[in-house]
Amino acid sequence: ITPISFAITIVLLTFAIFKFKFLSITPVALQKIVDRISDGYLVLNEENIITDFNKTYLETFSQKAEKTRNKNILVYLRKIGINTEKYEKAFETIKNSNETVKFEQEVKELNKYFMVEINTIWQDKQFVGKLILFKDITQHKEDMLAIRRNQDMLVERERLSTLGQMIGGIAHNLKTPIMSISGAVEGISDLIKEYELSIDNPQVNSEDHHAIAKDMSDWVEKIRNYLEYMSDIITAVKGQAVNFSEEEQYTFTISELI
Repeated sequence: ITPISFAITIVLLTFAIFKFKFLSITPVALQKIVDRISDGYLVLNEENIITDFNKTYLETFSQKAEKTRNKNILVYLRKIGINTEKYEKAFETIKNSNETVKFEQEVKELNKYFMVEINTIWQDKQFVGKLILFKDITQHKEDMLAIRRNQDMLVERERLSTLGQMIGGIAHNLKTPIMSISGAVEGISDLIKEYELSIDNPQVNSEDHHAIAKDMSDWVEKIRNYLEYMSDIITAVKGQAVNFSEEEQYTFTISELI
């Protein structure tokens, strides 16, 4: 019995080696390749049961092979804190097509972001399963966030710089009318003193009084003009300050600006 059993075993092994490539290096090499891929993947059958995965996936999600294989993907993802709504919609979308569905997935427990790609696996025009790829884009997200943060800082710095220039312009534009008003007040003060001295002076007639009043009126008119100019500046500055604090954009023509 023993020699016959050995003979049958040798025949079957020979048939397996040459016909079905038994002990071929190809499956071993293929597994090595997929384990070195930077993206984690899951292979599902028609019932959404996990049938295969690579080492990258296990390491990324801190999972063990025995706790991953033969699990329903939707139940499995919920257990590790992932909302499965997008996955269910994707499964429906790719059910009868070759379309690849892509979406971003945040896994808060791992503090990571993934670009998830889901598509179907076909063999001889027969649907045999689904493939889910998990591409880690956490570094990309952090880089984009840093760029956005730097942009916000640059915009804020530019706003402060513009505000400083505007304040300098305000000080320059208000200084002139303030000095002019100060001069006008001095002129009116001199006229008041002159008028007080002329009250008991018999040589001062009504024409002199009218002349003094006219000089006072001229100074008052100048002060009024200076005050209107200052009011216009304050109104313009107020409009600029509102524009700095709002995100709304305004359009204007070069002619309007000039």
